[in-house]
Amino acid sequence: LRFVLAPSVTPALRTLLNTDDTGKPKPNTTQPPTTVPNANALPTDSPPPIDDSSLGDILEVCPDGMSLCQDMARRIQICGGAALLIDYGGAQNNGDTIRAFRSHTQVPVLSSPGTVDVTTDVDFHALRTAITQISGYGTRVGCYGPVTQGSFLASMGVMERAVAWIDKDSTSDEEANDVVEALDRLCSAEQMGERYKVFCIVKKNPDFPYTSP
Repeated sequence: LRFVLAPSVTPALRTLLNTDDTGKPKPNTTQPPTTVPNANALPTDSPPPIDDSSLGDILEVCPDGMSLCQDMARRIQICGGAALLIDYGGAQNNGDTIRAFRSHTQVPVLSSPGTVDVTTDVDFHALRTAITQISGYGTRVGCYGPVTQGSFLASMGVMERAVAWIDKDSTSDEEANDVVEALDRLCSAEQMGERYKVFCIVKKNPDFPYTSP
């Protein structure tokens, strides 16, 4: 769902971005934590302010995505566990990213309605902002990232696993080549490694304090 927001403060702006009547963040807006649990696979930085857009900027807003992340965070608060989100996008809104594909080829969005795949980049900053608006967020739920898929997989040991598989006596040359090609596609900057991001929502555990990497 794609909206064009008016340059003035509107009910939609106040609701979606939790601002006051002037468009500024409400004083009680809870900011997400800036540390990570135990490892540096999903570091987090202080997010950019939610009112940093200028007049004329193009913003893509996905209320369904924000609401879904809030629902997941509430479920995690109650039941525990975590959610790991992987998709292409950026740490904040990237402007006009809507595009369409058909048969693996990019085509005009309105070229053939109903027969093309329409997509946009995920705005992970908007998802983080939506989660921070949940009551009790600061003490019970943390969100981390996004980081690039390549760096995340590398920190999880994908390189070592690939080498171990290739070095097995039972691995054929064809299988080894398949592993190298898959690794390149998942991790290299020219493929999915930079474009895809990893974002995590997790319930905090007092027995495992969150420390800086």
